[in-house]
Amino acid sequence: MVRLNSSVRIFLLGLLLSSACSGTQSESEPPLLEDASTYRLAVGVGLLTNVYTPRLERLKVATGELKALTQAEHERVQGGEPFERAALQTAWMGVMEVVQELEVMHVGPGANATTRKGGENLRDALYSWPITNTCRVDQVTVSGIFAEDDFKARVMANVYGLDALEELLFRDGDFHTCPPQLPIASEGQWDALGAEGLARNKAHYASVIAAELHNDAILLQTKWAADGANFMAQAETPGDDSVFASPQCLLDELFGAMFHIDLITKDRRLAVPTGISPDCTAATCANKLEFQRATVSGLSVQRNLIGLSALFTGESGDGFDALLRAEGADELADEMQTAIREAEEMARALEVDWAVLLQSDPESLRDLHGKVKAITDLFKTQFATVLNLSVPQEGAADND
Repeated sequence: MVRLNSSVRIFLLGLLLSSACSGTQSESEPPLLEDASTYRLAVGVGLLTNVYTPRLERLKVATGELKALTQAEHERVQGGEPFERAALQTAWMGVMEVVQELEVMHVGPGANATTRKGGENLRDALYSWPITNTCRVDQVTVSGIFAEDDFKARVMANVYGLDALEELLFRDGDFHTCPPQLPIASEGQWDALGAEGLARNKAHYASVIAAELHNDAILLQTKWAADGANFMAQAETPGDDSVFASPQCLLDELFGAMFHIDLITKDRRLAVPTGISPDCTAATCANKLEFQRATVSGLSVQRNLIGLSALFTGESGDGFDALLRAEGADELADEMQTAIREAEEMARALEVDWAVLLQSDPESLRDLHGKVKAITDLFKTQFATVLNLSVPQEGAADND
């Protein structure tokens, strides 16, 4: 059971209950009872304390390891050694695993600044997919601007995040991806570097990206820390001085983060490459898979589901399943837990190169899409209704 800290207890003594963030509760509906609101706040804060912020610590550690490895490799390559990528690839995947678990739980500073309360778009600095541009990565590799002090301030996020790093660490061969009319090709800029020059630039560029990733991970964690910006206090004491108007508002924001499983995991990572979505005009579209260089296409889906499961169960405290049971919806809680578990098990069973799988057995990925859809169908109907949660604006028109 989640335990409230002293600041939350003090605040709740004088709490005036208010409706959800976007007003899903009508004026004729009774407000939540005070003990129910107290419990909802405890669950929301507990999820941030027990599930979200520990992953921010894991992210800091993982990016620190990646930074150290890339810096060491950069020094080796500058000394004339070949660019060895195997250890860096493993470290990249370690960071990506944490990032993908966080994808379904970003509230506050890590979330979208336009649609989420307290959002600062800090997630985008870590991983900008699907806003990727491999040619821009190649242009930066050739130009060497990654070595300049103001590099990050002068470019878009898609040339300094994990997606850019994938191109540097996993692309086999010394080819570029730019059209022939650009100077990188028409003026021979790429070819002029030669194999050794490209290796030096890629190793240096990779070390710069890894250092920025570590800085961004520290920044995101600091935003929540009590000795930093202390965004956690806004969650602990919703009301006039917080971006969260009420305990229910905090739950709405967590629900909005979880909706990533519908809009991105289901609709982009699965529906598009498998040909279910109209965005794929062929039987299947391997060129729409998230990872085009690293053969770990299923990593994101699996880790999204692990993150979702953590929020639902609460891990070491109470989660959304406990809220459902408190409302007498035990059957729904069991059904959702089963749906999440089955989808995660199927994703684990498909730990292969999805580009190959789309050729040999695309139905297995369509079946996984169906498993994820079973979760999101419950999300958008019974789950949201029982807990009086607001479907996020970006998901309101999504009826599939």
